[in-house]
Amino acid sequence: MAKKKDEQQEMQPLVVERGRVRFAVLGETALVFNRQTEKVKQGLLLPKGRMTQAEKQGHLKHDVYGEFFDSPYTLEDPTAPTLLCVKSSAFKGAIASAAIDMPGMQKAQIGRLVYVPGDMVPVYGIPELKMDTVIQAGISHAPDVRTRAAVKQWACFVDVLFICPLITDTAVAHLLAAGGMFIGIGDGRPQKGKLNHGQFTCVEPSDPRFVAVLKGGGRAAQEAAMKSPKPYDRESADLWAWFRDEVVRRGRSKQVTTQG
Repeated sequence: MAKKKDEQQEMQPLVVERGRVRFAVLGETALVFNRQTEKVKQGLLLPKGRMTQAEKQGHLKHDVYGEFFDSPYTLEDPTAPTLLCVKSSAFKGAIASAAIDMPGMQKAQIGRLVYVPGDMVPVYGIPELKMDTVIQAGISHAPDVRTRAAVKQWACFVDVLFICPLITDTAVAHLLAAGGMFIGIGDGRPQKGKLNHGQFTCVEPSDPRFVAVLKGGGRAAQEAAMKSPKPYDRESADLWAWFRDEVVRRGRSKQVTTQG
């Protein structure tokens, strides 16, 4: 009879390390910022309740410049390279969501093994005022107009931390590239299934297109553009011009935010 083993086999835990890689990200389609306005957040924090008919008559539904100014996340530190930024979780989300459609990878696993450090990622590029007709969520699906800051040509550096050898830097690069193709960041991204905003690609830091955006879209240029924005397209220009004339005609100019 074989001698019974009374000693358990010793387990050898896998030694893991933290890897880090920096990517130069260049936008391929416009980045539309989608931060909730202060008005919306204040309404969630302390709801006002239903307005009376008299209150509705004296209430201005939209403040175009105010909504534009509130739409992007910003870096308050005057020494920061840019004014505009996006949440670092946006890029982590793009990486993890891309794993759903990649063979042999799982979103939950990638979410554990990969992350983007910090709260915000500085974004270079010149913001413009974009106005869109949208359909509101809810039973009525009523149409409305949203005003946001949008950057046609944008770029940023994205640092990605990952756990190796469970995942390699090559796999991280493939996932980020895939996320830029069919996930995107910001509002109207491909992940939502309708629009194609916020798509991006990874390039060399010396790429002339990347260098041009960094050179012309830093903090000073962004601050100037936020104070005196240009319309994103013809539709935005027409709507904005009509709004400015109409608030004056109705005697409501004191109720709207004026641009710098």
